Amino acid sequence: MLPDSRKKWIQVANLYPKMSETDQQRLQSRMTSWSNLSQKDRRLARENYLSSLKFPAEKKAEAWSAYQKLSDEQKKKLAQVEVNKKKPTAASAPTLQQHPITQKSNLAPTLPASSTPATEAPAPSGSLDTSSSNP
Repeated sequence: MLPDSRKKWIQVANLYPKMSETDQQRLQSRMTSWSNLSQKDRRLARENYLSSLKFPAEKKAEAWSAYQKLSDEQKKKLAQVEVNKKKPTAASAPTLQQHPITQKSNLAPTLPASSTPATEAPAPSGSLDTSSSNP
């Protein structure tokens, strides 16, 4: 554990006994939720948090009140749009873009044509044998 993280957890541990029971339950619930997230989801949550710090508080409050005024149906539709945005397709999956699929063969590797030994002896330089029946 990094020293900064360790200090924060020590602070949480010292404050925990002084918290109300509802605050303790909320903290435990959030810790459990966080521990259940994948590394990718944790990274995304951190990035979202850091980007939210860039917006002024009054704009956040304004956006929140606008969201609260939406009907339940509009909220569900908005949430569905966000879910659909995040689904990677077979072609857009990051792992496939970074590591293209290559077909591997179980056959023994073949040597390139230039390095294969010749199986026929080369024709002698000089005159050609015209007595053969092959054209």
